[in-house]
This record gives sequence, structure tokens and C-alpha cells, in this order.
Amino acid sequence: MSPVKIAFLFYLIIFFASCSSSKKQEFTIHTRAEWNAVDSLVSKNHDITRITIHHGGETFAPDKDMKKYLINLQSWSRREKKWSDVPYHWLISPKGEIFQGRPDSVAGDTNTTYDPSGHLLICALGNFEEIEIPEKQYEALIWLTKKLMKEHKVTADSIATHKDFAETQCPGTNLYKFFENGQFIRDLD
Repeated sequence: MSPVKIAFLFYLIIFFASCSSSKKQEFTIHTRAEWNAVDSLVSKNHDITRITIHHGGETFAPDKDMKKYLINLQSWSRREKKWSDVPYHWLISPKGEIFQGRPDSVAGDTNTTYDPSGHLLICALGNFEEIEIPEKQYEALIWLTKKLMKEHKVTADSIATHKDFAETQCPGTNLYKFFENGQFIRDLD
């Protein structure tokens, strides 16, 4: 084979390898230790049977200091709500940064009427009644949901939103539309 053909084949291999790897995006998970979480208080443990998506329901600046935010959320949750920890198991910033909230084994908390036992709670921070979910945040939400489905053996028909269990606008119209039209579940494939 001529050196030109070998170089061309090498170029094609590199090109296609880079195309396929860009589709398989990985996200970094920031642990509780990284944001200096205080240990969860004794609370109700649960077996995970579903994944439930929430939004923060408040304006969230993309450059907000996540560590400070999480420390304040944990402190408020304990002091004001008397919860064992932050209400969610996982939180995703507008930049697509993933933060571990309360331990998966500890049932979440809610301000609404449904019992979150058995639900793994993921919160995309922001108010999706007011804004569209940023692309990077949506990609992180899909990636994390897929990872947690595999880890906890949760099937796609057990993925829903807060709104599907309680009278609330959460996760906001601009995120809920991906569930209404089936796009979120298709994106998990």
C-alpha cells in the first residue's frame, strides 16, 4: 500500500474516532465532601424504584458559587424545614455541573403533598417557567439519569417529574415539555 493511502486511512481512523468520542460526553460529579456537606441526620432510608425530575424554581445565575449555595441550602433545609439534609439527591447547575446532594439511600423531602420515598430526586437548578433549560444542563440531566437508571435498575417507564405526583408547576413548562412530547425518554437511548 502506498504511503499516501496509509496516511489517508490513518486520517479517516482519527476522524471517525474523534466523531464517535464527542457523542459520548462524560460529566464530573462533585461529591458531598467537595462542597463540605455536613453528614445527613438520621432519616428514613428507602429502596429506589423511580427517578423524579425537579427544577429549583428560582432564578439561578450560571456563575453562582455552587459550594456556597449547597452549604446554605443544607443549612436552611435543616434549620427552617427540619429536614435531614438538602431535599434532593442530585443537583445540576446551569453549566451542567453535577453535585451530589443527600445520600441516595435516604428518602428525599418535599414542600408538596407526595411521598418521595422510593424516588431518586434530581434537581436542575433554575426556573424553567421563565427560561429554557440550558443545553449543557439538559445534557448533564440526560447523562446523570442514564447513569442512575443503570445503578439503581430503574426503567424508563419509572422516570417522571414532580408535576406527575403533586399539584405543582415543577419542573417548569420549559423542561416539562420534553416529558410531554416524549423527547426526554427518547434522549435516554
